[in-house]
Parts: sequence; C-alpha cells; structure tokens
Amino acid sequence: MESINNKKGISEVVVWIIGLALVLVLIVIVWQVISTFTNKQAETTESAASCLDANIGIQSVTCEATTRSCTSDTECTTPGYATCASGRCEGGSGNPEILSREISGVTIKRDSGSGVWENVKVVINGEPTATIPVPDDGLEPLESELISITPITITEDAEVKVAPVVVNADGTERTCPESRIYAVKLSSCA
Repeated sequence: MESINNKKGISEVVVWIIGLALVLVLIVIVWQVISTFTNKQAETTESAASCLDANIGIQSVTCEATTRSCTSDTECTTPGYATCASGRCEGGSGNPEILSREISGVTIKRDSGSGVWENVKVVINGEPTATIPVPDDGLEPLESELISITPITITEDAEVKVAPVVVNADGTERTCPESRIYAVKLSSCA
C-alpha cells in the first residue's frame, strides 16, 4: 500500500510542474503582446507630438510666366501680339504674349514651435509634386526660407500647400497634415 501512495504523490507533483510551466508560458505570451502594443502606441504618440510642433505655412509662391521673345515685329505672329517691344511680343495695350506659367518656388515660414522636421512636401492642386530637404541648420521659429522646386506648369488657378515630414525614432518618415491653402491666381504669374 505504501508504494501506491508514493506513485499518487509523484503524479500530483508532475501535474503541478506542468501547470506551472503552462502559466509561465502564458505570462510570456501576454507580456509580448502587451509590450508590442505599448511600443507601437508610444511611437505613434511621439510622431504625432512632432507634427504638432512642426508648424509651417506658406508666405509666398514664386510663379513666373514665359513670354515669346523677339528681335523684330516679324517674329510676332500670334494675332493680337504683333508688336516686338522690350524683347518680347506684346499686344496693343503692352501686355505680353504668355506661352506658359510655372510655379518654381515656395517661401515657407516656420511658426512658433520646437518640432524638428527633415523635409517639406509641396502639394499643388492636391498632387504631391516635390519633397525638399530643409536647410542643414533648419528653420528657427518665425524664420522664412525660399525652397525651389522643379517648375510645375499651371493652366488655371492653383492651390498650393506644404507639409512637414518628420522622422520617427525608428527612422521611418511621417508626413504631417498639410498647411492651409495658398491660392495662386493665374493672372498673378507675370
């Protein structure tokens, strides 16, 4: 009888050890899930905070018109623009013949805030057109900077926006919300 009781005791110890091992495995799994979730939340919060402090706006937009150049009246063949004056074909009231209008730069102004951003994304008429690096020393609060872009031809009034691009702790980039719209009237490109 004594040996039967010993076998029963060993069985209870084995069950207890297996149960303890299962509890430890469950604790490790739950810990991994919680730490992964909290790390992702912390990164998202850090990135959002950087965007809150990365306040920029548009101070002005460089928009230029390309006119037909000439050396004599015979080169001005477009009806209404038959006079060669100041090296360009002009109409009767002195208005030049415009071949195209292009946006070639955006002057951004940093508002107050301590956010650090690497690049500025330029958006024209809802289309991202360029991502430009910020000058090496960055922009101080309330400082302005002209950023040149590859000229974009416009055929109608345009809406220009900019958005700071911040770099997260893990090295990934995040584009912050876009600035208010800066309207460019086609007639202002001269």
